[in-house]
Amino acid sequence: MNPGLLDRVVEIWVYTVTRDATGGQVEDWQKLKDCRARKVDTKGVENLEASKETGVSYATWRIRYSNSIDQTSILKYNGFEYEIKSINEWGGRKAYLDLFTEKKI
Repeated sequence: MNPGLLDRVVEIWVYTVTRDATGGQVEDWQKLKDCRARKVDTKGVENLEASKETGVSYATWRIRYSNSIDQTSILKYNGFEYEIKSINEWGGRKAYLDLFTEKKI
């Protein structure tokens, strides 16, 4: 794949659970890293939920391989959060990952 196609910078966030100074459990999102990505929009759906029109859009993001990303991670781009639904390795030899994501509008 041509690396020049990775034309966007996205943030990958992971959910963490830590302990505070008093020993209490603290659950929060922590930024894992910034990375370059290619975005391909796949489809969108509009629904009526609780008398409110909502939309969902789907996109596939291709990034360089990382073993620290899983389906519990989220991707942030341009002020929106994309929930990672599935991950596929692309290109062999741990070259790239395709992240299949969902964004609620």
